[in-house]
Amino acid sequence: VGGGALLCTAGSLAIRNCFFTNNVTTGGSGGAIRADSAVANLFSNCTFTANSAPAANAQGGALYFVTGASTNTFVSCTFITNRADSNGGAISMNVAGGLLQVQDCVFTNNVSAAGGGGAIYSKSPLDISGSNNVFYSNAASTGLGGGGAIYSSASLTIQNCLFTNNFTAGANGGAIQNTSVGVENIISNCIFTANASGYGGAVYLNGASTNIFDACTFETNTASGPNGGAISLNVVGGLLRLKRCAFGNNV
Repeated sequence: VGGGALLCTAGSLAIRNCFFTNNVTTGGSGGAIRADSAVANLFSNCTFTANSAPAANAQGGALYFVTGASTNTFVSCTFITNRADSNGGAISMNVAGGLLQVQDCVFTNNVSAAGGGGAIYSKSPLDISGSNNVFYSNAASTGLGGGGAIYSSASLTIQNCLFTNNFTAGANGGAIQNTSVGVENIISNCIFTANASGYGGAVYLNGASTNIFDACTFETNTASGPNGGAISLNVVGGLLRLKRCAFGNNV
């Protein structure tokens, strides 16, 4: 089933000021925590380090949310060197209809070995806010999934983030891949530097949605494929709007 440290199948979680380190689930998803209920869960000032879900197709190196359309909120949390065999090196939100909220969190060196989202994988809307979020050196590492930092198939609202040195090995979206359809994605006041992938060195968009970038900076991002050193919009019917953005030395 999963949940190396904690399995929650009913009720809500409110977890504050905790460390989860070196927890492993050998036969399921959620290296540290698996939660299956349709409720509101809160994680505040917690650190998740070196947790793993190594079984074939296992998701969520640190946390795995499934079944219930839950709201999961992370405030001032840190995720370091967590690893999943499949989606979501740190967090997998493997259910649509919920909400994943991230505020002032740091994701470093998390890995999705054979899936998407080196740090975060989400089928539900993802809202990243606060004054300072950092995604550094996260990876979707085998080319079987995109989004070195984030893979999302629902709407994105992202602000005040630094994405640096995130990558995919042969897949797309060094920092972000989004496949949502018919929604509005808004990314504002973010910096993308030295991210790398196949298509879309920083961001790869392949869903027919409206994508708005406002006051963002793209520097030294690299696409090894033929398109989009910084951003690749690779779908008919998608829309890309750029406002007050700067691009430099992308390849």
